[in-house]
Amino acid sequence: MDTQDNIFMSFEGDRYLERRKKSNRSDQQRIKEDIPLKLIERNNINFNKVAEVGAYNGFRLAHLSEKYACQTVAFEPSIKAIADGKKKYPNVKFHHNTAVQLDANDSDFDMVIIDFVFHWIDRKNLLRSVAEIDRILTEDGWLIVGDFWVDHPQRRRYHHLSEIELWTYKQNYWDIFLSSNCYQLFDSISNNSINNEIIPRYCTLMKKSLTSGYPIE
Repeated sequence: MDTQDNIFMSFEGDRYLERRKKSNRSDQQRIKEDIPLKLIERNNINFNKVAEVGAYNGFRLAHLSEKYACQTVAFEPSIKAIADGKKKYPNVKFHHNTAVQLDANDSDFDMVIIDFVFHWIDRKNLLRSVAEIDRILTEDGWLIVGDFWVDHPQRRRYHHLSEIELWTYKQNYWDIFLSSNCYQLFDSISNNSINNEIIPRYCTLMKKSLTSGYPIE
């Protein structure tokens, strides 16, 4: 069977777009409530080129481009989301990618955002995806990782495709980066449950530093 990543790239990413459209929440409403944007705004950080992995139609990047005059690149598995984004947000550059292989040079960005995506990534590709995100982020760059916040790793059946055995994997993904000692936690925000889930959401702002976690002794 195809990996989960391939399923999302081939058709489930498009179905996800349609479900979000049915929620009747505008992109402007999403921007007002957006946790990654709140982290950026309240920390007054500087950046010039931002990538988002799993960017939907690029609404978040478009807001950043307008407010901060930065370059923005979206990596997104849904062809329909990309088409919608290109129509609405011409300042955002789109690539049809999943996290496991990103069309970007090493150290190409000084901010990378991956929000509410990791729990969908096939476990075969998890560490490769982490490595890709690290690869494209420059040293001293900013990394925003948001996902479910759980007290222990767990998996659940993906209920939107009951005819196929797919899983969502919940764990605290920011810990992967922090445990490397190459990333330092700068700020975080948690909120109440979303999408009728009992599990809360948590979003972290980290700074990449290859040496600050290793004091000279």
